[in-house]
Amino acid sequence: MLVPALPFRHLPRPYHRRVATVLQLSDIHLHRNPTRRVGGVDPRARLDAVMAAVRARLGVGGGDAAGAAGPADPGLVLLTGDLAEDGSPAAYAALDEALAPLGTRPRLVLPGTHDAPAVLAAALGEPGVPRL
Repeated sequence: MLVPALPFRHLPRPYHRRVATVLQLSDIHLHRNPTRRVGGVDPRARLDAVMAAVRARLGVGGGDAAGAAGPADPGLVLLTGDLAEDGSPAAYAALDEALAPLGTRPRLVLPGTHDAPAVLAAALGEPGVPRL
């Protein structure tokens, strides 16, 4: 779900005019088998559709490898829940590849019950610790 960024009105000047955008992706459930459906849904096709919407809506990943910043550039990518259905390195590699258009933006990873924290850490960075 894409939620418009909200200004921090409660902060003292000059901070009250700053806007923060956090992109949260949750419960992706990727599997090592790219054709595997989970709950009747193709998780890779769903993630591809979400990333296309993110690129269009936020104006990120403007076609370059660095993931050029757009008008509502997310300052943080929050990855939560079951990122992989099977905790496999292939699933996390596919996730990292899908996130490539976002470039090197900081990521905070909070794994779910299906995730394998050691494998996840090797692919995306230590769970619970922002990758800066």
